[in-house]
Amino acid sequence: MTPENTYNSLYVQSGTVLLVLRIGLLLLGAWRWRLLTDELRIFWYYLLASFGSNLLEQGFIWSVNNQTDFWLPYLEKYKIGDTNFLSILPRLLDYIFLGPFYARLLTGQLANWIRWTSIALIFTAIGVYIWIDGFRSFGAVNALMNRVYLIVLPLLHLWLIYRSLPALSLWKNSYFLISLGLLTANIFSFYLSLFGHKLNETDGIRFLQLSLLRNAFVLISLGLYACAFYQVRYVRFITKTA
Repeated sequence: MTPENTYNSLYVQSGTVLLVLRIGLLLLGAWRWRLLTDELRIFWYYLLASFGSNLLEQGFIWSVNNQTDFWLPYLEKYKIGDTNFLSILPRLLDYIFLGPFYARLLTGQLANWIRWTSIALIFTAIGVYIWIDGFRSFGAVNALMNRVYLIVLPLLHLWLIYRSLPALSLWKNSYFLISLGLLTANIFSFYLSLFGHKLNETDGIRFLQLSLLRNAFVLISLGLYACAFYQVRYVRFITKTA
C-alpha cells in the first residue's frame, strides 16, 4: 500500500469515527432535552441539520457510484465532477442557526448586529455561489467569508465571557464550551479553506495529513459539545453577556 493510500484509509476511518461520535452527541442532547435552554436547542438543531447535510453528501456519492447510468447525463450536462456544488448547504446552515444562537446569548446592539449580519450573509453566500465562485467550485470567497464568521462569533463571545468575570467555572458554562468547540474546529480549518484545494492538487499526502489533523481538532470540539450538553444543569446560573 502506497503512503497516499495509507493516509486516505486513515482519513476515511477518522471520518467514520466522527460520524459515530456525531450520532452519540445528538443522542446525548436528546437525552438532556428537558434541561436544554432555547439557545441550546437551537445549537442541537444546528448539529442535526449539519449531520443531515453530511448524510446528503454521502448519499449522493453512494447514489452516483451505484446508479451511474442515471446520474451521468446530469453530471455531464452541468459539468459536475465532485460534490463541491453541495458546499453551499453547510455554510447556509452556519448562518441560519449560529446567528440566532449568538444573537440570543448576547444583548443590545451587538445581538442585533449579529442577527442582521447573519441574514445578510445568507443572501450574500447564495449570490457568491451563483455569480462569483460558481457552483462547481469549492469557492474561495464563500470559504473565506464562512470561516471568518465561524471564528469571529465564538471568539467575540469568549472575549465577552472573559471580560464579565463570571462566578461560575468556565468548564461548567455550556455556552463557553460550545464557543470554544466552534473555535477549535474552525481555526485550523481556516487554513485548509484557503489553501487546501490547491494543496490537494500539488501534494496529496500533505493535504491528507492536514485533513487528519483537522479531524483531530473536530474530535476535540465534539468532546466540548458533549460536555456542554452534559453540564446543562448549570445553565440557570449563567447570565447573558453584553
